[in-house]
Amino acid sequence: MRIAGHFVRVTLASIALLPSLISALTTQEKELLSREHASAVVKNNLIHFFGGSSVHLDVVFLNATEGLDAEYPTWHWWSIPALGSDLKPFTRGVAFNGLKDDIFVQGGSGSTYTMENLVKFSNATWRKASPISSRPASSLMTASLNPADNSVYYYGGALLKNHELDFKSQSLNSFYKFDLSKETWSLLSPHSTPIERPGRTAHSSNLINNQVFIMGGVSDFANTTKKSVAADFASVLVYDIKTNTALSVTTLGDIPDTRESYSTALGLDGHSIVMYGGLLYDGTTKFNPAPSDVYVLDTCTLTWRKQSTSGSAPGTLYRHNAVNINNYMVLAMGKNSETEFNNKLAILDLNQWKWVSKLTDITDTIAPASCTFNLPSTDSTAFASMAYDESVLMNPNTPEEKKKVNSKGFGIGFGILAVILIAGGAYFYLKRVRNKRSRALNPRWMRNVPTNNDNYSNDRDYPLFVYNKELDNDNVNNPNVPRIPSAFAPNGVRTYTASDHEQWEQQLNEEASSPTNRNSDIWKRMRGLNDASVISDEEVQQNRNTNGRLVGL
Repeated sequence: MRIAGHFVRVTLASIALLPSLISALTTQEKELLSREHASAVVKNNLIHFFGGSSVHLDVVFLNATEGLDAEYPTWHWWSIPALGSDLKPFTRGVAFNGLKDDIFVQGGSGSTYTMENLVKFSNATWRKASPISSRPASSLMTASLNPADNSVYYYGGALLKNHELDFKSQSLNSFYKFDLSKETWSLLSPHSTPIERPGRTAHSSNLINNQVFIMGGVSDFANTTKKSVAADFASVLVYDIKTNTALSVTTLGDIPDTRESYSTALGLDGHSIVMYGGLLYDGTTKFNPAPSDVYVLDTCTLTWRKQSTSGSAPGTLYRHNAVNINNYMVLAMGKNSETEFNNKLAILDLNQWKWVSKLTDITDTIAPASCTFNLPSTDSTAFASMAYDESVLMNPNTPEEKKKVNSKGFGIGFGILAVILIAGGAYFYLKRVRNKRSRALNPRWMRNVPTNNDNYSNDRDYPLFVYNKELDNDNVNNPNVPRIPSAFAPNGVRTYTASDHEQWEQQLNEEASSPTNRNSDIWKRMRGLNDASVISDEEVQQNRNTNGRLVGL
């Protein structure tokens, strides 16, 4: 291995800890396996553990292809006999898979400038990475790998001072992206609410379907004097990679008690996060080991549930690691109590929700993600401020928020309906006005034909009509008037207009003295409207005498 001009010889030592030798572990071997706040990475069915010790930099691993025994695990490690100035043991760092055979490691507390800036590990060899740009040196941050874009998303962490935690400094609230292909850093500026989110450390993060779910840990209020406030699980910070949006949202269901130093793994459904162990916060400054409870967060709705299990649970466990192997969540390292490190494994069958003693199948069966969480709007004012985060928004899936959404939808729908009704009413009103104007300009009603006793001035409800104009007395085609035969004129109909009506009324006034003979011309014009019959003057007079109206049309 070449690091900064120094050659360090790396030897591969594989030591199998057989059941008969477990009780005979040497002090050095016990010390080698005594790790807390380590980082676990699965690569080619090998479960690697980086850091977690202030004494050893050796990389401990389990070979899943050999099968895993919870009670008597077979441990392997790569030993580094001599350390260069660029490599030192560390705790509270991160590690993640790179491209091909590389695993990237970033040191936390106790490391060096080189390790704080990323190093690579592959084939039992450490190599110095040369990333473009950088992010602040920190500890207790999280790094989530997104295979969809070959990038790693960092969040939070506590700043380092002289390679150790600086408890007086403000925790980070920034997102960083590390591009594995280009090995470049970039600071992200996600969309969020006007209220600044707090910094956070010692939290967990899981990436599902291009969304990073960050929860738990300890928060520092931005620009305030409140520091080191324990974050519960009543809210989750969600970063959506596609929309570049980061919002804290309340959770639903059976919410776990506030804790730290727990572990998480993915559920088999592809959209759940399984949590185990940790230290419970008692509201003061003390933390007590959590019981053997399993909690599951459905990231589609941010709903918690307490999952019942069968089999022999591992008991108290904290500051440990969890990884997914086939149908199983494998727990390793960490502590069982303040004085006892954990050298065994705990294996939970996520399909049967049963604690088992062995793992033999390593086929990956985690389903692809089938949903994403629908974040509320960044303009939302439905805040549910928490003691550790004032920027938390109400979950859109809560009954109250659903009611608001439904009411808003009803209001919008009702408003649209009202606009349609008003527009329809206006349309029909204007149409009616136009029809009235049309009737005023082109009357369609005339008075009834008066009888001898009728008062002409009070009888005016007769219709205008289209009639056969060949029946006009002055028309050469009128068959009732003796003429020299000739071809019928074109356009054999005529519309009786208001002008005709005025002329007809004038004629009525002139013939008022002889009512029996009046209107004979107009009635002749009406012949042939409904049939080809010709009505005689005597029939017209008879119709008048019958009911005062023209019949037989």
